[in-house]
Amino acid sequence: CREVIALHGGLSLSDQSRVFSVGMRQRVILATNVAETSLTVPRGGIVIDSGLVRQTRYDRGRGALALSEIAADSAEQRRGRAGRLSEGRCWRMWSRGVNLKPHTTPEIHRESLNTLLLATAACGVELAQLSLLDPPKERALNDAQQVLNGLGAIDEHGTLSSCGRALFSLGIDLTLGRWLIEGLEAGDTDLRDQLIDLVSGLSCSKRLFLSGRPADPNDELRDRGCDAIGVIRAMRIPLREAQRYHLDPLSVREAREHRTRLLRGLQIDHQRRDHEEKINRRSLALALMRADQRSVYVLRERKRQASAWVGLGPEMSLGRETALSLELSESPRHKVEALFALDSHASAKSGRAAEHRVTLSMPLELDWLKQATLGEERLGEATLKRGKLRV
Repeated sequence: CREVIALHGGLSLSDQSRVFSVGMRQRVILATNVAETSLTVPRGGIVIDSGLVRQTRYDRGRGALALSEIAADSAEQRRGRAGRLSEGRCWRMWSRGVNLKPHTTPEIHRESLNTLLLATAACGVELAQLSLLDPPKERALNDAQQVLNGLGAIDEHGTLSSCGRALFSLGIDLTLGRWLIEGLEAGDTDLRDQLIDLVSGLSCSKRLFLSGRPADPNDELRDRGCDAIGVIRAMRIPLREAQRYHLDPLSVREAREHRTRLLRGLQIDHQRRDHEEKINRRSLALALMRADQRSVYVLRERKRQASAWVGLGPEMSLGRETALSLELSESPRHKVEALFALDSHASAKSGRAAEHRVTLSMPLELDWLKQATLGEERLGEATLKRGKLRV
């Protein structure tokens, strides 16, 4: 009987360490690119290389996960996993006539430069002037400048602002950090605690909510398809009740560990709050929109294709993971014309443009966008109907 073991970066250290166990039993290890590093895996006699790799690819200001052909240097690394302790073989699942690219594209050309640009600005250095082995692409550098400028982290000259210094000191995702700063500066303890819970819940490596709905409708934390409310409430329920509310207990525990570290770093005494405490959706939405206009999207309906969501960032579709998608499928007449993208995912197939999907969202009312001074009103076509002028 063979043992089947997975090996990827999302596993805990104890689960990853299973591949290093010794013994006589045959096993199959299903591994991602993490196995290409200089690992010596006991009982690794045969490597089967698919010739494909899942890695990020720079697309419209961010890294999009794409499946593409392997490069020759990575193929050689994979081959080296076999026969390190005894004789081994490598079976490559592609034709001998295939010409592979000699080198894997460096990460600086596949990822956004937002964090790197903020770090250099905090050090008083211009990124473009650094002598790097692989200089950044000008387009990616311009995109990063626009993002940081939109978050208020740098000015038009690339100089670090007080907000940028605060972002750099937090050491968390820049977008989440900007939301948190908005909560810290709001002067509203309730709003501050809501944003701390929201940021902590979005910082974990896996999703808090399992797919689908809880068995009891009264246990649904995501009120009116709002993932933001759901994440905040998930941070406040007793951990022993996580499964009842259709939550992943391990993810909830990880998110709360993030919150503990965040509160310790900010020197804030956390007051325990009940998950049934009323949350002002409008105040929360306005704070998020003040902090991050790039995450605001409005609906653009199409006649024959699926509707799209458009904003300052790349065009989005609604992913199945978000509660809003479930809400709209259950109540198709329910109209939502705008949303705030709390989290999104980009994926691409070889040779195709990336597809961007909203995976966590907060429904917005158009009047809230108006209050946040986003966009501008435009008059449509004027018609005369029953003696009345309509525009």
